[in-house]
Amino acid sequence: MIARCQVLDEEQEKYPSKSGPRTIRIWRCLDRTPAGALSKSFDYLPTAEEHEKFTGKLQNRTINLAITEIWEGFGCRLRAKGAVQVKGK
Repeated sequence: MIARCQVLDEEQEKYPSKSGPRTIRIWRCLDRTPAGALSKSFDYLPTAEEHEKFTGKLQNRTINLAITEIWEGFGCRLRAKGAVQVKGK
């Protein structure tokens, strides 16, 4: 699924686990698809390569996300994984 999204914020989430503390990177995104957009924002989990390449460059930009996985995460927030395609300013 290709979704046109605006990156609202980039942040890290830290939590304890059985094998020690974990940190995940999260981009808060708002769906800007012209027809049938989601009504709420969702979290995109970038790969390590995407994080290195795009950190600090995508806030308030429109990107295309090729979403391959979507699920309900902690606190009933939607989370997604896939691939980034940069578009626009």
